[in-house]
Amino acid sequence: MKDDRTRSQEPDWGRLRPGPFTERIRHSRQDRDVQPLRITPYTGVEDPLTHLHSFQSVVGCRGLSDEGLCLLFPSSLTEAALNWFYRLEPGMVDSFDELKQIFLNHFMIQTDRLYSADDLYTIRQRDDEPLREYAAWFSHEYSRCPDTDDRAAYGAFKSGLRSSHFRYLVHNSNWRTYDELMKQAAIHAKAEYFNSRVEPNLYSDPQQYRHHNSRRRPNLPDTSRATSAKTPGALRRGIPRKTRASTAGIATGRHCQLITRERKCSPCSTPPMKQC
Repeated sequence: MKDDRTRSQEPDWGRLRPGPFTERIRHSRQDRDVQPLRITPYTGVEDPLTHLHSFQSVVGCRGLSDEGLCLLFPSSLTEAALNWFYRLEPGMVDSFDELKQIFLNHFMIQTDRLYSADDLYTIRQRDDEPLREYAAWFSHEYSRCPDTDDRAAYGAFKSGLRSSHFRYLVHNSNWRTYDELMKQAAIHAKAEYFNSRVEPNLYSDPQQYRHHNSRRRPNLPDTSRATSAKTPGALRRGIPRKTRASTAGIATGRHCQLITRERKCSPCSTPPMKQC
């Protein structure tokens, strides 16, 4: 008697559970040429809605029936998710829609996904957060809410805006749709980004200012180096002869005026000039 009770308490590791499908689905006729799925198996910790979308996108072009989708879905599960599937009560799933709902209800709570309009209202723009980052964050979270429409998303986005000029425009404009709101948000986010860029102060550093203004107009010769390289002799050779002669006479006359007081003019051969 005691041995029979002990045996009844021991787990039967060799007994396999049939799964949650009804008899109709389990005995449905399936195509033998079904190829294996080329998606990452779901372990139970990833995003369940993303996995479900990946599964539907892969099998969508195969033309499987509703029963075929149900029988193929367990092959996309592994580890804890696969153990959960076979722990379900037999006969509780009779369609793929029921299987999807049971799958999402169980694994959705284990993720940080926002999956309702009320959750979107918890998204708030921080005081130091640019409009571009807030709009990108909101759009990403909205794409993860399958049961939320554009009207609810419009109100949640407007409610989460911080006090700014764009929020004033949203409350005083005639933008009615969510797509138009996000289009205007992208335009203002781009303008906000370029206006927030800090331009370099060229006047604080003289070297930087000189380097910034080192450009010269095209097709004009740069004579600064050539002029500075000329010697005094070269400059004099560039003066016409008449100008040089007159310059020499003036210089000699001044010299003679200074020497006339001593009544001798040795440096030059011209007769002394009378002092005025």
